[in-house]
Formats: sequence, C-alpha cells, structure tokens
Amino acid sequence: MLKAVQDLFTVIQGKKKKTGVIDSKKFILTVKKNSQEFNNEDHHDSHEFLIWLLDTLKENIKSEIKKNKHQINNKSV
Repeated sequence: MLKAVQDLFTVIQGKKKKTGVIDSKKFILTVKKNSQEFNNEDHHDSHEFLIWLLDTLKENIKSEIKKNKHQINNKSV
C-alpha cells in the first residue's frame, strides 16, 4: 500500500498543470486488492476510506520499520 500511495503522489507532483485528471486506476486496484471492504461497487463514505487508509499506512510503516531493524541487527551480528 505504501508503494501505491507513493506512486500516486509522484504522479501528482510531476503534473505540470494544476488542472486536469490524475489516473488513479493503479491506486484503486491496490486498495481493492488490500481491502474486502472496498472491493465492491458500493458507495463508501470518504471519512470511512480515510480512516482505513491512514490505519493501513500506519501498519505498513510499522512493519517496514520492524523489518529494517531486523535486517540491520542481522548485518551487525
């Protein structure tokens, strides 16, 4: 999920014009792949999505930090 958000922000930052459309298909597919709750055509509240996204990002970041600490500890042994 972190990679999908990073890619989306990279597209937004690289956009030269301040108006227009940003292709978010890859991001939406990643969301659907990672959440049964959003893997349908139902209407969802934006607040509900934001809370899910922030919680998911928080867990992904914690996991990455834990993985990196483990790799650093293994290299120093």
